[in-house]
Amino acid sequence: MPVTVTELSPFERKLTIRFEGTPLDRAEARAARRISQYVDINGFRRGRAPRRMVENVVGKERIRNDAIENLLEDQLPSTLMDTGLAPAVTPTVDAVRDIGRGVEVDVRVSLWPMLDSAPSYRGREFELDDEGPAADEAAVQAHLDQYRDQFAELETVERTAAGGDYVAIDLHSSYGGRPLEAVSVSDFLYEVGSDVLLEGLGDRLVGASAGDIVQFDTRLRFEAGGLAAGTEIEARVLVKEVKEKRLPDLDDEWASDFTEFDTVAELSDDIAHRLEDTRLNVLRTRFENIVMAKLMDEIEVDIPGAVRDATAARMYERLHSRLQDGGLSIDEYLEAAQEDRETLGERLREQATGRIRSQVLLDAIAADAGLEVEDAELREAYDRAATELGENADEIAERLAGSVQEMNLMGDILRSKALATLMRGAVATDRDGNVVDLRYEDQDGTEVVEAETDQGDQ
Repeated sequence: MPVTVTELSPFERKLTIRFEGTPLDRAEARAARRISQYVDINGFRRGRAPRRMVENVVGKERIRNDAIENLLEDQLPSTLMDTGLAPAVTPTVDAVRDIGRGVEVDVRVSLWPMLDSAPSYRGREFELDDEGPAADEAAVQAHLDQYRDQFAELETVERTAAGGDYVAIDLHSSYGGRPLEAVSVSDFLYEVGSDVLLEGLGDRLVGASAGDIVQFDTRLRFEAGGLAAGTEIEARVLVKEVKEKRLPDLDDEWASDFTEFDTVAELSDDIAHRLEDTRLNVLRTRFENIVMAKLMDEIEVDIPGAVRDATAARMYERLHSRLQDGGLSIDEYLEAAQEDRETLGERLREQATGRIRSQVLLDAIAADAGLEVEDAELREAYDRAATELGENADEIAERLAGSVQEMNLMGDILRSKALATLMRGAVATDRDGNVVDLRYEDQDGTEVVEAETDQGDQ
Protein backbone atom coordinates (compact mmCIF):
# COMPACT_ATOMS: atom_id res chain seq x y z
CA MET A 1 0.00 0.00 0.00
CA PRO A 2 2.20 2.87 -1.26
CA VAL A 3 1.85 6.15 0.68
CA THR A 4 3.22 9.61 -0.04
CA VAL A 5 3.09 12.62 2.29
CA THR A 6 2.71 16.17 0.98
CA GLU A 7 2.89 19.32 3.12
CA LEU A 8 -0.12 21.55 2.45
CA SER A 9 0.61 24.09 5.21
CA PRO A 10 2.66 24.15 8.43
CA PHE A 11 -0.01 22.07 10.20
CA GLU A 12 -1.72 20.19 7.38
CA ARG A 13 -0.52 17.18 5.44
CA LYS A 14 -1.93 15.27 2.48
CA LEU A 15 -1.56 11.51 2.52
CA THR A 16 -1.88 9.93 -0.90
CA ILE A 17 -2.66 6.25 -0.38
CA ARG A 18 -2.89 3.72 -3.22
CA PHE A 19 -5.22 0.72 -3.06
CA GLU A 20 -5.06 -1.76 -5.93
CA GLY A 21 -5.05 -5.38 -6.93
CA THR A 22 -6.23 -8.15 -4.67
CA PRO A 23 -6.73 -6.07 -1.45
CA LEU A 24 -9.08 -3.69 -3.31
CA ASP A 25 -10.94 -6.56 -5.02
CA ARG A 26 -11.50 -8.28 -1.68
CA ALA A 27 -12.65 -5.06 -0.05
CA GLU A 28 -15.16 -4.45 -2.85
CA ALA A 29 -16.47 -8.03 -2.56
CA ARG A 30 -16.97 -7.57 1.18
CA ALA A 31 -18.70 -4.23 0.59
CA ALA A 32 -21.06 -5.82 -1.96
CA ARG A 33 -21.98 -8.57 0.52
CA ARG A 34 -22.69 -6.04 3.25
CA ILE A 35 -24.83 -3.88 0.97
CA SER A 36 -26.79 -6.90 -0.27
CA GLN A 37 -28.03 -7.44 3.27
CA TYR A 38 -29.86 -4.11 3.23
CA VAL A 39 -31.31 -3.84 -0.31
CA ASP A 40 -34.06 -5.81 -2.04
CA ILE A 41 -32.98 -7.50 -5.28
CA ASN A 42 -35.61 -9.36 -7.30
CA GLY A 43 -35.14 -13.13 -7.19
CA PHE A 44 -32.69 -13.15 -4.30
CA ARG A 45 -32.98 -13.20 -0.55
CA ARG A 46 -31.17 -10.43 1.31
CA GLY A 47 -27.48 -11.17 1.62
CA ARG A 48 -27.52 -13.83 -1.13
CA ALA A 49 -27.40 -11.76 -4.33
CA PRO A 50 -24.17 -12.00 -6.39
CA ARG A 51 -21.92 -8.96 -6.65
CA ARG A 52 -22.90 -8.31 -10.27
CA MET A 53 -26.58 -7.95 -9.30
CA VAL A 54 -25.72 -5.69 -6.38
CA GLU A 55 -23.69 -3.48 -8.74
CA ASN A 56 -26.68 -3.24 -11.10
CA VAL A 57 -28.90 -1.99 -8.25
CA VAL A 58 -26.64 0.38 -6.29
CA GLY A 59 -23.90 1.08 -8.83
CA LYS A 60 -20.21 0.27 -8.89
CA GLU A 61 -19.34 3.68 -7.37
CA ARG A 62 -21.29 2.96 -4.19
CA ILE A 63 -19.51 -0.37 -3.75
CA ARG A 64 -16.11 1.13 -4.40
CA ASN A 65 -16.73 4.04 -1.99
CA ASP A 66 -17.78 1.63 0.75
CA ALA A 67 -14.71 -0.52 0.06
CA ILE A 68 -12.38 2.50 0.25
CA GLU A 69 -14.03 3.67 3.48
CA ASN A 70 -13.45 0.29 5.09
CA LEU A 71 -9.88 0.04 3.80
CA LEU A 72 -9.12 3.46 5.29
CA GLU A 73 -10.72 2.50 8.58
CA ASP A 74 -8.47 -0.56 8.73
CA GLN A 75 -5.26 0.90 7.34
CA LEU A 76 -5.23 4.58 8.32
CA PRO A 77 -4.24 4.18 12.01
CA SER A 78 -1.09 2.20 11.15
CA THR A 79 -0.35 4.56 8.25
CA LEU A 80 -0.50 7.57 10.59
CA MET A 81 1.78 5.80 13.04
CA ASP A 82 4.25 4.89 10.32
CA THR A 83 4.38 8.47 9.05
CA GLY A 84 4.62 9.95 12.56
CA LEU A 85 1.50 12.09 12.13
CA ALA A 86 -0.86 12.76 15.06
CA PRO A 87 -4.11 14.23 13.72
CA ALA A 88 -5.89 16.83 15.83
CA VAL A 89 -9.25 15.88 14.29
CA THR A 90 -10.56 13.02 12.20
CA PRO A 91 -8.77 12.98 8.81
CA THR A 92 -10.96 13.69 5.78
CA VAL A 93 -10.92 12.34 2.23
CA ASP A 94 -10.24 15.12 -0.29
CA ALA A 95 -10.22 13.14 -3.54
CA VAL A 96 -10.38 9.64 -5.04
CA ARG A 97 -8.77 8.89 -8.42
CA ASP A 98 -8.93 5.74 -10.53
CA ILE A 99 -5.52 4.39 -11.58
CA GLY A 100 -5.34 1.21 -13.64
CA ARG A 101 -6.74 -1.60 -11.49
CA GLY A 102 -6.88 0.53 -8.35
CA VAL A 103 -7.44 3.94 -6.80
CA GLU A 104 -5.46 6.74 -5.21
CA VAL A 105 -7.03 8.42 -2.18
CA ASP A 106 -6.00 11.87 -0.92
CA VAL A 107 -6.52 12.16 2.83
CA ARG A 108 -6.15 15.54 4.55
CA VAL A 109 -4.60 15.34 8.02
CA SER A 110 -4.88 18.42 10.25
CA LEU A 111 -2.21 18.57 12.96
CA TRP A 112 -2.45 20.42 16.24
CA PRO A 113 -0.66 23.76 15.70
CA MET A 114 2.58 24.36 17.60
CA LEU A 115 4.97 27.24 18.18
CA ASP A 116 8.67 26.91 17.46
CA SER A 117 9.40 28.54 20.81
CA ALA A 118 7.57 30.17 23.70
CA PRO A 119 7.42 33.98 23.87
CA SER A 120 9.48 35.69 26.55
CA TYR A 121 7.80 35.58 29.96
CA ARG A 122 10.35 34.81 32.70
CA GLY A 123 10.93 37.95 34.75
CA ARG A 124 8.92 40.01 32.27
CA GLU A 125 6.84 42.84 33.74
CA PHE A 126 3.14 43.29 33.00
CA GLU A 127 1.18 46.24 34.35
CA LEU A 128 -1.68 45.46 36.73
CA ASP A 129 -3.35 48.80 37.40
CA ASP A 130 -6.01 47.78 39.94
CA GLU A 131 -5.56 46.82 43.57
CA GLY A 132 -8.71 44.70 43.67
CA PRO A 133 -11.43 44.70 46.32
CA ALA A 134 -10.55 46.27 49.66
CA ALA A 135 -9.26 44.06 52.47
CA ASP A 136 -8.60 46.76 55.08
CA GLU A 137 -9.99 47.44 58.58
CA ALA A 138 -13.08 49.17 57.17
CA ALA A 139 -13.89 46.10 55.05
CA VAL A 140 -13.43 43.82 58.07
CA GLN A 141 -15.73 46.04 60.14
CA ALA A 142 -18.35 46.02 57.39
CA HIS A 143 -18.36 42.22 57.43
CA LEU A 144 -18.59 42.17 61.22
CA ASP A 145 -21.62 44.45 60.96
CA GLN A 146 -23.18 42.07 58.44
CA TYR A 147 -22.73 39.20 60.89
CA ARG A 148 -24.31 41.26 63.69
CA ASP A 149 -27.15 42.30 61.40
CA GLN A 150 -28.15 38.65 61.01
CA PHE A 151 -28.86 38.54 64.75
CA ALA A 152 -30.34 42.02 65.14
CA GLU A 153 -33.58 42.56 67.03
CA LEU A 154 -36.35 45.09 66.31
CA GLU A 155 -37.42 47.38 69.13
CA THR A 156 -40.44 49.67 69.02
CA VAL A 157 -39.45 53.34 69.44
CA GLU A 158 -41.43 56.52 70.03
CA ARG A 159 -39.97 58.68 67.25
CA THR A 160 -40.30 59.37 63.55
CA ALA A 161 -39.09 56.77 61.08
CA ALA A 162 -35.68 57.05 59.44
CA GLY A 163 -33.95 55.11 56.71
CA GLY A 164 -33.09 51.60 57.90
CA ASP A 165 -35.97 51.51 60.40
CA TYR A 166 -38.87 49.12 60.08
CA VAL A 167 -42.50 50.24 60.21
CA ALA A 168 -45.61 48.14 60.70
CA ILE A 169 -48.16 49.40 58.17
CA ASP A 170 -51.57 48.81 56.66
CA LEU A 171 -51.39 49.54 52.94
CA HIS A 172 -54.56 50.14 50.93
CA SER A 173 -54.34 50.80 47.19
CA SER A 174 -56.98 51.81 44.69
CA TYR A 175 -57.33 52.45 40.99
CA GLY A 176 -59.95 54.80 39.60
CA GLY A 177 -61.65 54.92 43.00
CA ARG A 178 -61.96 51.11 43.23
CA PRO A 179 -59.99 49.10 45.82
CA LEU A 180 -56.99 47.24 44.45
CA GLU A 181 -56.80 44.20 46.67
CA ALA A 182 -53.77 42.73 44.90
CA VAL A 183 -51.67 45.65 46.19
CA SER A 184 -53.20 45.97 49.65
CA VAL A 185 -51.85 44.38 52.83
CA SER A 186 -52.33 44.62 56.60
CA ASP A 187 -49.77 44.42 59.41
CA PHE A 188 -46.90 44.45 56.93
CA LEU A 189 -43.39 45.02 58.29
CA TYR A 190 -41.64 47.30 55.83
CA GLU A 191 -38.02 48.47 55.79
CA VAL A 192 -37.97 52.23 55.30
CA GLY A 193 -36.04 53.16 52.19
CA SER A 194 -36.19 49.75 50.50
CA ASP A 195 -38.80 50.97 48.00
CA VAL A 196 -39.76 47.44 46.97
CA LEU A 197 -43.56 47.62 46.97
CA LEU A 198 -44.57 50.88 45.32
CA GLU A 199 -42.61 53.62 43.63
CA GLY A 200 -41.75 56.33 46.18
CA LEU A 201 -43.05 54.46 49.23
CA GLY A 202 -39.69 54.49 51.00
CA ASP A 203 -39.30 58.26 50.72
CA ARG A 204 -42.89 58.90 51.83
CA LEU A 205 -42.43 57.04 55.10
CA VAL A 206 -39.25 58.85 56.19
CA GLY A 207 -40.32 61.18 59.05
CA ALA A 208 -43.63 59.42 59.67
CA SER A 209 -44.71 58.49 63.21
CA ALA A 210 -47.03 55.84 64.64
CA GLY A 211 -50.63 56.83 63.86
CA ASP A 212 -49.76 58.88 60.77
CA ILE A 213 -51.67 58.31 57.55
CA VAL A 214 -49.74 58.90 54.35
CA GLN A 215 -51.58 59.23 51.03
CA PHE A 216 -49.95 59.66 47.64
CA ASP A 217 -50.13 58.75 43.97
CA THR A 218 -47.65 56.17 42.78
CA ARG A 219 -46.94 53.60 40.07
CA LEU A 220 -47.01 49.83 40.15
CA ARG A 221 -43.58 48.22 40.10
CA PHE A 222 -45.05 44.97 38.79
CA GLU A 223 -48.16 43.65 37.07
CA ALA A 224 -50.98 43.25 39.58
CA GLY A 225 -54.76 43.06 39.63
CA GLY A 226 -54.90 42.99 35.86
CA LEU A 227 -52.95 46.26 35.65
CA ALA A 228 -49.64 46.56 33.87
CA ALA A 229 -46.42 47.58 35.60
CA GLY A 230 -46.12 51.36 35.60
CA THR A 231 -49.85 51.98 35.96
CA GLU A 232 -50.69 55.00 38.18
CA ILE A 233 -52.64 54.10 41.34
CA GLU A 234 -53.55 55.76 44.65
CA ALA A 235 -51.99 54.55 47.93
CA ARG A 236 -53.05 55.09 51.55
CA VAL A 237 -50.66 53.96 54.30
CA LEU A 238 -51.41 53.77 58.04
CA VAL A 239 -48.22 53.72 60.10
CA LYS A 240 -48.89 51.54 63.16
CA GLU A 241 -45.41 51.23 64.73
CA VAL A 242 -41.87 52.40 64.18
CA LYS A 243 -39.20 49.81 64.99
CA GLU A 244 -35.47 50.36 65.28
CA LYS A 245 -32.95 47.67 64.48
CA ARG A 246 -30.72 46.95 67.47
CA LEU A 247 -27.47 45.15 66.71
CA PRO A 248 -25.97 42.87 69.37
CA ASP A 249 -22.88 44.11 71.19
CA LEU A 250 -19.66 43.21 69.41
CA ASP A 251 -17.97 41.28 72.20
CA ASP A 252 -16.39 37.90 72.83
CA GLU A 253 -19.59 36.51 74.36
CA TRP A 254 -21.53 37.22 71.17
CA ALA A 255 -18.72 35.80 69.02
CA SER A 256 -18.62 32.61 71.09
CA ASP A 257 -22.43 32.18 71.05
CA PHE A 258 -23.11 32.88 67.39
CA THR A 259 -19.92 32.08 65.44
CA GLU A 260 -17.36 29.28 65.35
CA PHE A 261 -14.80 31.53 67.07
CA ASP A 262 -14.27 32.24 70.76
CA THR A 263 -13.32 35.89 70.43
CA VAL A 264 -14.00 38.89 68.21
CA ALA A 265 -10.27 39.05 67.47
CA GLU A 266 -10.28 35.50 66.08
CA LEU A 267 -13.37 36.24 63.98
CA SER A 268 -11.80 39.46 62.68
CA ASP A 269 -8.60 37.64 61.74
CA ASP A 270 -10.58 35.02 59.83
CA ILE A 271 -12.54 37.71 57.95
CA ALA A 272 -9.30 39.53 57.12
CA HIS A 273 -7.71 36.35 55.75
CA ARG A 274 -10.76 35.54 53.63
CA LEU A 275 -10.94 39.10 52.30
CA GLU A 276 -7.25 38.95 51.41
CA ASP A 277 -7.73 35.60 49.65
CA THR A 278 -10.61 37.09 47.66
CA ARG A 279 -8.52 40.13 46.76
CA LEU A 280 -5.63 37.97 45.61
CA ASN A 281 -7.88 35.66 43.59
CA VAL A 282 -9.46 38.63 41.82
CA LEU A 283 -6.03 40.10 41.06
CA ARG A 284 -4.60 36.77 39.95
CA THR A 285 -7.47 36.21 37.53
CA ARG A 286 -7.10 39.73 36.19
CA PHE A 287 -3.35 39.28 35.86
CA GLU A 288 -3.75 35.96 34.05
CA ASN A 289 -6.07 37.63 31.54
CA ILE A 290 -3.60 40.49 31.00
CA VAL A 291 -0.60 38.21 30.52
CA MET A 292 -2.40 35.73 28.27
CA ALA A 293 -3.88 38.49 26.11
CA LYS A 294 -0.50 40.20 25.72
CA LEU A 295 1.37 37.03 24.81
CA MET A 296 -1.36 35.82 22.46
CA ASP A 297 -1.06 39.11 20.58
CA GLU A 298 2.64 38.37 20.08
CA ILE A 299 2.34 34.88 18.63
CA GLU A 300 1.55 33.92 15.05
CA VAL A 301 -0.05 30.56 14.49
CA ASP A 302 -1.72 29.07 11.43
CA ILE A 303 -4.84 27.28 12.69
CA PRO A 304 -6.18 24.63 10.29
CA GLY A 305 -9.83 25.23 9.46
CA ALA A 306 -10.70 21.65 10.38
CA VAL A 307 -9.29 22.09 13.88
CA ARG A 308 -11.13 25.37 14.39
CA ASP A 309 -14.41 23.96 13.08
CA ALA A 310 -14.12 20.82 15.21
CA THR A 311 -13.48 22.91 18.33
CA ALA A 312 -16.46 25.12 17.50
CA ALA A 313 -18.61 22.02 16.95
CA ARG A 314 -17.69 20.70 20.42
CA MET A 315 -18.56 24.09 21.91
CA TYR A 316 -21.93 23.97 20.13
CA GLU A 317 -22.64 20.47 21.45
CA ARG A 318 -21.84 21.53 25.01
CA LEU A 319 -24.08 24.59 24.64
CA HIS A 320 -26.87 22.41 23.27
CA SER A 321 -26.46 19.95 26.15
CA ARG A 322 -26.58 22.71 28.78
CA LEU A 323 -29.70 24.19 27.18
CA GLN A 324 -31.38 20.78 27.15
CA ASP A 325 -30.55 20.31 30.83
CA GLY A 326 -32.25 23.66 31.46
CA GLY A 327 -35.29 22.75 29.40
CA LEU A 328 -34.49 25.14 26.55
CA SER A 329 -34.06 24.60 22.83
CA ILE A 330 -31.48 26.18 20.57
CA ASP A 331 -34.23 28.19 18.86
CA GLU A 332 -35.40 29.59 22.21
CA TYR A 333 -31.83 30.49 23.09
CA LEU A 334 -31.28 32.21 19.76
CA GLU A 335 -34.49 34.20 20.16
CA ALA A 336 -33.46 35.37 23.64
CA ALA A 337 -29.94 36.21 22.42
CA GLN A 338 -31.33 37.91 19.29
CA GLU A 339 -29.08 35.79 17.09
CA ASP A 340 -29.58 33.49 14.13
CA ARG A 341 -27.76 30.20 13.59
CA GLU A 342 -25.25 31.75 11.21
CA THR A 343 -24.32 34.44 13.74
CA LEU A 344 -24.04 31.86 16.52
CA GLY A 345 -21.80 29.69 14.33
CA GLU A 346 -19.53 32.62 13.51
CA ARG A 347 -19.33 33.59 17.19
CA LEU A 348 -18.41 30.04 18.21
CA ARG A 349 -15.75 29.83 15.50
CA GLU A 350 -14.27 33.09 16.74
CA GLN A 351 -14.26 31.81 20.32
CA ALA A 352 -12.77 28.52 19.14
CA THR A 353 -9.93 30.40 17.46
CA GLY A 354 -9.16 32.23 20.71
CA ARG A 355 -9.30 29.02 22.71
CA ILE A 356 -6.94 27.22 20.33
CA ARG A 357 -4.47 30.13 20.36
CA SER A 358 -4.40 30.09 24.18
CA GLN A 359 -3.86 26.31 24.19
CA VAL A 360 -1.05 26.59 21.66
CA LEU A 361 0.59 29.26 23.82
CA LEU A 362 0.37 27.11 26.95
CA ASP A 363 1.70 24.10 25.02
CA ALA A 364 4.77 26.16 24.14
CA ILE A 365 5.18 27.23 27.79
CA ALA A 366 4.94 23.58 28.89
CA ALA A 367 7.58 22.52 26.38
CA ASP A 368 9.84 25.43 27.34
CA ALA A 369 9.60 24.53 31.04
CA GLY A 370 9.97 20.79 30.41
CA LEU A 371 6.69 20.02 32.15
CA GLU A 372 5.24 16.51 32.25
CA VAL A 373 2.07 14.92 33.56
CA GLU A 374 2.68 12.80 36.65
CA ASP A 375 0.82 9.54 37.19
CA ALA A 376 -0.66 10.93 40.42
CA GLU A 377 -2.04 13.96 38.57
CA LEU A 378 -3.73 11.78 35.97
CA ARG A 379 -5.12 9.56 38.71
CA GLU A 380 -6.50 12.60 40.54
CA ALA A 381 -8.26 13.68 37.35
CA TYR A 382 -9.86 10.25 36.99
CA ASP A 383 -10.96 10.36 40.63
CA ARG A 384 -12.70 13.68 40.02
CA ALA A 385 -14.34 12.34 36.87
CA ALA A 386 -15.53 9.28 38.78
CA THR A 387 -17.11 11.47 41.45
CA GLU A 388 -18.86 13.64 38.86
CA LEU A 389 -20.09 10.72 36.76
CA GLY A 390 -20.85 8.33 39.60
CA GLU A 391 -18.51 5.72 38.13
CA ASN A 392 -15.44 3.79 39.24
CA ALA A 393 -12.14 5.61 38.68
CA ASP A 394 -10.28 2.39 37.79
CA GLU A 395 -12.88 1.53 35.15
CA ILE A 396 -12.66 5.01 33.63
CA ALA A 397 -8.87 4.84 33.56
CA GLU A 398 -8.94 1.40 31.92
CA ARG A 399 -11.53 2.49 29.36
CA LEU A 400 -9.61 5.60 28.33
CA ALA A 401 -6.08 4.18 28.52
CA GLY A 402 -4.13 5.15 25.38
CA SER A 403 -7.18 6.82 23.83
CA VAL A 404 -7.54 10.27 22.32
CA GLN A 405 -9.66 11.21 25.34
CA GLU A 406 -6.80 10.38 27.70
CA MET A 407 -4.38 12.36 25.52
CA ASN A 408 -6.68 15.37 25.73
CA LEU A 409 -7.09 14.95 29.47
CA MET A 410 -3.33 14.92 29.88
CA GLY A 411 -3.13 17.97 27.65
CA ASP A 412 -5.54 19.83 29.92
CA ILE A 413 -3.48 18.92 32.99
CA LEU A 414 -0.27 19.99 31.27
CA ARG A 415 -1.75 23.33 30.19
CA SER A 416 -2.94 24.03 33.70
CA LYS A 417 0.58 23.44 34.97
CA ALA A 418 1.91 25.64 32.18
CA LEU A 419 -0.43 28.46 33.22
CA ALA A 420 0.83 28.21 36.81
CA THR A 421 4.41 28.27 35.56
CA LEU A 422 3.68 31.30 33.39
CA MET A 423 2.10 33.22 36.27
CA ARG A 424 5.00 32.48 38.58
CA GLY A 425 7.45 33.57 35.90
CA ALA A 426 5.72 36.83 34.97
CA VAL A 427 6.00 39.92 37.20
CA ALA A 428 3.01 42.11 38.08
CA THR A 429 3.69 45.83 38.51
CA ASP A 430 1.53 48.85 39.28
CA ARG A 431 1.41 52.05 37.22
CA ASP A 432 4.53 53.34 38.97
CA GLY A 433 6.51 50.21 38.21
CA ASN A 434 6.34 48.81 41.74
CA VAL A 435 6.06 45.03 42.01
CA VAL A 436 2.63 43.76 43.06
CA ASP A 437 3.07 40.61 45.15
CA LEU A 438 0.35 38.16 44.11
CA ARG A 439 1.83 35.48 46.39
CA TYR A 440 1.56 32.61 43.94
CA GLU A 441 3.98 30.72 46.16
CA ASP A 442 1.21 30.58 48.80
CA GLN A 443 -0.99 28.45 46.59
CA ASP A 444 -0.99 24.77 47.50
CA GLY A 445 -0.21 22.88 44.31
CA THR A 446 -1.59 23.54 40.86
CA GLU A 447 -5.28 23.82 40.26
CA VAL A 448 -6.12 21.57 37.31
CA VAL A 449 -8.56 22.95 34.77
CA GLU A 450 -11.71 21.00 33.94
CA ALA A 451 -10.88 18.45 31.27
CA GLU A 452 -12.89 18.07 28.12
CA THR A 453 -13.19 14.36 27.43
CA ASP A 454 -15.93 14.56 24.82
CA GLN A 455 -14.18 13.92 21.53
CA GLY A 456 -17.02 13.40 19.10
CA ASP A 457 -14.94 14.81 16.25
CA GLN A 458 -11.96 12.61 16.88
